[in-house]
Amino acid sequence: MKNNHLTLLGGQIVPVYWAIKETNPDNIFILYTQDSRNNLSIIKQVFNNKKINAFQVDPFDFDGIRSLVEEFVLNDSETNWNLNITGGTKVMALAANSVFNDLGLNSFYFDQKNQFYYFKEKEHVKLKSKIDISTFLSLSGHKKTNC
Repeated sequence: MKNNHLTLLGGQIVPVYWAIKETNPDNIFILYTQDSRNNLSIIKQVFNNKKINAFQVDPFDFDGIRSLVEEFVLNDSETNWNLNITGGTKVMALAANSVFNDLGLNSFYFDQKNQFYYFKEKEHVKLKSKIDISTFLSLSGHKKTNC
């Protein structure tokens, strides 16, 4: 079964990167805002081997975000979906998570202890991977490193 990953892109890019790396999805759907659009190019560069579907949203339009997320999920209901609500605005997280909650789909939050909290299962899962210095620096927008 195909795996789709929906993530909300905000100012912090590491939780977005780590969740994509850990879940290894077939397709990535990213909701970003005008303020976070620069981080989108970094994610696209790092995951240039993945299919990325990116959509700019109004970060405070609950109904618009909810409708867009419903459209993704309902148009590809044969796929396993997961949602990373760590990034974006609170309104973005609430809107996207409300769809996933209504449909009984999996959503998670990346916390300060380097673990995911899965809402459906009500469990914490430790990360299996690490980020090397070169990757961390590239996520910060640095082009050349000597690591």
